Amino acid sequence: MRRVLTPLVLLSFVAGAAACDRGGGDDEIGDRDTLAIEVPADVDERMEQGARAVGGAVGEALEETGEAIESAGERIRQETGESVTGDTTRM
Repeated sequence: MRRVLTPLVLLSFVAGAAACDRGGGDDEIGDRDTLAIEVPADVDERMEQGARAVGGAVGEALEETGEAIESAGERIRQETGESVTGDTTRM
């Protein structure tokens, strides 16, 4: 029984390996390397420009947010009757 099973197992491994073999490569027409990555020559410059644009937008948003918080704080102090002048870090 063992003499019959061993060749069958080996044959199934060989057949499975042949079925899984992707072979080919560059000799197939229209075959494209999906892992090839092309990086533009000016990528560093473009990344720096993008980072500056994002940084500028974030800075402007933070400034506007700070102004809105400050004006809301002043409005709350006026509504509650607290003094607006003086030390604004304590409430």
